[in-house]
Amino acid sequence: MTYETVHELYEDLQQAVKPEDIFGSFNETFDLSVQGSLLEEKYRELLAIVDVTKYADLYDQAVAEAAKIILDKYYVQAKEWIAIAGYGEARHVVTSVRSGQEKFQTERGEYILGEAFVQGDHATLYEGEYVRNNEAVRVAIKITDSAANNSLITREARTLEAFYEDPADEIKHFPILLDQFQTDDGRSGLVFRYADNCFDLYTVRENFRYKNGVHRKHMVWMLNRALSALTYAHAYERLHGNIEPSHLMIRPRDHNMFLVGWGHSIFAPKKTGENFSVYNSEFSAPEVKERGVALRSADIYSLGMCMVYILGGNVAAKTIPDDVEDELANFLGSMILESPFQRAQSALVLKKQLNAMIVRLWGPKKFLVFEMD
Repeated sequence: MTYETVHELYEDLQQAVKPEDIFGSFNETFDLSVQGSLLEEKYRELLAIVDVTKYADLYDQAVAEAAKIILDKYYVQAKEWIAIAGYGEARHVVTSVRSGQEKFQTERGEYILGEAFVQGDHATLYEGEYVRNNEAVRVAIKITDSAANNSLITREARTLEAFYEDPADEIKHFPILLDQFQTDDGRSGLVFRYADNCFDLYTVRENFRYKNGVHRKHMVWMLNRALSALTYAHAYERLHGNIEPSHLMIRPRDHNMFLVGWGHSIFAPKKTGENFSVYNSEFSAPEVKERGVALRSADIYSLGMCMVYILGGNVAAKTIPDDVEDELANFLGSMILESPFQRAQSALVLKKQLNAMIVRLWGPKKFLVFEMD
């Protein structure tokens, strides 16, 4: 909104109940630095209106001074919410802790630990809330089931922090890490921005529409996003090391995909000597079982097997449904060859080949609604 006078701005400031009421919502981007820049731009614009030196009239000066106090309060709050990726999110006033929930404190702030909603092999994911100034925003809280598994949390945090050191557009394919902590009994935990309306590939296949697999035109946009994520990760010398359907999460409304579960990630194996630390008989590359050399092609193999699964193919036999075009079937086949040296090596090259193939097979790309309700 554009304000003609400081009195108009002051009236809105008095009626505001949250920072978004003043600065607007700009959470369409996952890049927190972009959100911060947009906030600064809007704040400077409004700051010029409440500049006392612009006004000769004493009443106008008093209104400007009062308006600046409120403006600065909401500016500070907005920066706090951006820092934990909660700006523009639905928030509510915390009146009490619900039954079965508990609060805990970190250096960054206070959290409410909710119900468990994903039980993994080594950690549990809980619903949660980040509390600030008696408001709360939804988060996901991951805690190891035993202190013996803390190294997995360390690896995950190390990898995600590296991705955010100099983020590019592909950062939208990764979970946003907000905080780290330890429990009283020595277990490690992470706090993530909650991903609303997202579904892992197992959940997709459980949907009544996709019991026999998704249509290949849906599979290719999922694969395209996943290849973008791998291209970014591999550029940072990070291998995921454990890609399987529960670690690929789609958001149907905008066709985004998140690559999660970085607890078994591997950093620069040739330099560090780090190697595979988990084997999944259905989705891990053959060399993982033998603890062979960790190459990028292992991630590509696992991703290819996930695409066979989501298409409704036979994962054990590595067969692809008959209605899939030969060119596309051959493309997937190049990702799941037994030899790590013969299969596709570069996620970036695969992504470029995939985009060209989509146009050859079906013409210019079109957004297809993917239903999950």
